[in-house]
Amino acid sequence: MNNYFMSIKTIFIFLLISLLGNSQNNYVPGYIITNKNDTINGLIDFRTNHINNSFCKFKTSGQDSAKIYLPYEIMGYRLVNETKYYVSKTVNIDKVEHKLFLEYLVKGILNLYYLDNGSPYYIFEGKDGSMVLITKKKDEVVGKD
Repeated sequence: MNNYFMSIKTIFIFLLISLLGNSQNNYVPGYIITNKNDTINGLIDFRTNHINNSFCKFKTSGQDSAKIYLPYEIMGYRLVNETKYYVSKTVNIDKVEHKLFLEYLVKGILNLYYLDNGSPYYIFEGKDGSMVLITKKKDEVVGKD
């Protein structure tokens, strides 16, 4: 009887692990833009902002295996239904250069991007490519007023 419960418990654990492993992916329609400016349609794993800024997990169809693209490997990617667009940019944070995917929010006189690498940043980019990073830190009281 004890072996029977151990077998059931083992099967249950394997089923749970396989379900959790599959639930970690959230593929949605999208496309990548290669460094040669080609567009490839497929499915992109839609994750948290932090993960989306770090890499793009892409596959051309549901049956294909996924390929992970880093920011220097493609120009950008778009999640079609979520209307999110990420572009590969080099950003200087605390005097250290980082190549990341930035969420492209607004195109204009100043382009506006969003980055979440543990601390959320809004990044303004001028026509000359210069960037200004603004972060929302915790509010603190400096004086009585």
